[in-house]
Amino acid sequence: MKDKTEIKDVQEMNENTEKKGFFSKLFSQTARRRFRFGTNMIVLAALVIVVFVVVNVVLERFSTKLTLDLTSEKLYTIGDITKENMESLEKDVEIIALYDRVKGEADSNKAGIIKVLDLYEPFEKIKVSYVDPDSHPNFILDTVGRINAGSYSAGDYIVKCGDKTRRISESEMYVTTTQTYSSFYSYEVQSGMQAERKITTAVMYVTAEVSPVVYYINNHGEEDIGNFSMLLTYIEGLGCDVKELNLGKVTEMPEDAAVAIIMGPKFDITPAESVMIQQWLEQKAGQLAVAVDPMQSGAEFANLNDLLTRMYGLSLNNDQVSDDSNRISSAANSFSFLGLSVSNGPIENSNVYQIPVFMSRTITVQNIDESSAGINHYPIMQTFSTAVSTQIVGGEKSPAGVFTVGAAARNYNFSETTHAVVFGSTVAFTDEYYALYGAYTVRSLSIYAMGVDWMIESYGTNAGNEIAQKNYGSTNLIVTAGLRNTLGIIAAVVVPLIIIGVGIAVWLRRRHL
Repeated sequence: MKDKTEIKDVQEMNENTEKKGFFSKLFSQTARRRFRFGTNMIVLAALVIVVFVVVNVVLERFSTKLTLDLTSEKLYTIGDITKENMESLEKDVEIIALYDRVKGEADSNKAGIIKVLDLYEPFEKIKVSYVDPDSHPNFILDTVGRINAGSYSAGDYIVKCGDKTRRISESEMYVTTTQTYSSFYSYEVQSGMQAERKITTAVMYVTAEVSPVVYYINNHGEEDIGNFSMLLTYIEGLGCDVKELNLGKVTEMPEDAAVAIIMGPKFDITPAESVMIQQWLEQKAGQLAVAVDPMQSGAEFANLNDLLTRMYGLSLNNDQVSDDSNRISSAANSFSFLGLSVSNGPIENSNVYQIPVFMSRTITVQNIDESSAGINHYPIMQTFSTAVSTQIVGGEKSPAGVFTVGAAARNYNFSETTHAVVFGSTVAFTDEYYALYGAYTVRSLSIYAMGVDWMIESYGTNAGNEIAQKNYGSTNLIVTAGLRNTLGIIAAVVVPLIIIGVGIAVWLRRRHL
């Protein structure tokens, strides 16, 4: 009996051992399969990471060459004019964006400009860099000097060749249009880019062998040039040389003259001087900047006005503007008041802001008939609607309204374009009023400087004028009722079914592992 019991126990032990061996084998195979599958997944994940890193390194290294510009207007492509000019450069040029690149790439506006700047960097003579002025507060001062530093701010661009610099403001890189929703509400929106045009023009400007010369006319009782030292620093900051000129001592404008400035004359130019200036404007692409103060004597400047009308369709009225509602609080009378800059012509794409207007004449834009076609006008400084104009002779007052006290014009009727900027007063540009009103007059000085900059933008090269601005393309998707229903079914039924199907497939796959 004992033997049978022992035999039975042995048999049971053998059976248990066999069962354990079977399950052990089964578990071992499963474990190996899972291990193999897990190892494969780890290797695959590692391989994906390695490929991802390598691809990113390659793209970073050759991003400019590998980038495809799929925009309809080729916003991120430079043209043959730019390529030819950049390849022919003989001097080193640095283009400096005054912001951090990483932060700029996170800004939708700056990111587009960065893509354009990347296209300049491969050229041998071009270096592009990014400097955050908040992190390097002395950088602008050290780079452009004390005189020019005040006109720069974060977001602007410095184009530099040797000691010659040119500023491109952030807003200049874009094209804006006005969206109007009613007679009471409108606002500016970006409609395109002109980064290539601005950058190429600036590069050609700073590398030009000859700097534009601005002549300050001084033989009609004009204000002493020393009264405008702050304004002159702005003009010199554009890369211009400034010289004085007595028109009574010359028979023709100097050969190197790019711009002539007439500031606050006390009496009119002569007929002979008018003819001399007109010939220069027509034949030598001369540019003219005029500012005339109201004269209690009633001087009308007939010859100067006749020249402005013939060449640009502009004239200065014999009046004086006041505005009690917007008088500068610290001023003694209503002839010192606040007006508005107008984003137009020389200051196109700049911010609209309040500016001080002092004892100003109004400027009339004449009706141009067909014989004078080819002239564009741009009001750039205007009053608020509460301003009043008073005639100097007779004292007649106009109804309250908006008056133009600063205007610009462009004449296309000659082989080369000639421009003019005209202001109804010199006072806002003087050192005296800069000392009194500080930040306010800085805006007036900036507008004048932008006018000069506008006139000399393509000095020495027409490259910039030949590069067109690029508008943002837009595509309208027309959704019919049938398409709307189809899209609704896809979103509500098809997409969820696909997600459920993928989930079931993954579950079945994992269930058999």
